[in-house]
Amino acid sequence: MAEPTLYEETVLQCLRSGGIRTKYYGEGNYGGVDFVVTYERVLFIVLCNNDELPAEPSFVDRMRRDLTEYPRNTVGVLVAPQFSERAKRLASSSPCNIILTEATDIASNIIQYVESLEQNQESDSEEDEQFNFFVITGQPEPFQRQSTQKKSELEWLYKA
Repeated sequence: MAEPTLYEETVLQCLRSGGIRTKYYGEGNYGGVDFVVTYERVLFIVLCNNDELPAEPSFVDRMRRDLTEYPRNTVGVLVAPQFSERAKRLASSSPCNIILTEATDIASNIIQYVESLEQNQESDSEEDEQFNFFVITGQPEPFQRQSTQKKSELEWLYKA
């Protein structure tokens, strides 16, 4: 398995600290992919290719296609240092639940979003059901490897 990048470590560490169980499936065609299961919901996290700034709409398009194969309450999270305006427009017009995040500490935002979906599921309001997209912004960490954790800790992050 490839060594995780600092950004992958950061995202997984945030998710672990939020009490969400993670399973890492290695490098995908558009970055590292995590499936995070919380109750009956799947959270699909994609770390976009770090070399592409800003992240292209193709990431959003592929995420949208992937999400159509999962239940409607599945959430897709794309993580990149920056997203193009076209990518944001494409995500906002998607019928799927897509989060674009430029922030490094995304755990609380993701948990808040998943909780809002659970509350909306209990609500009868049609308006609440339309809430399916938002952009998290923040100052991203530099994309460089820093060996600040023990290897055994990193291996634990990647095991379900």
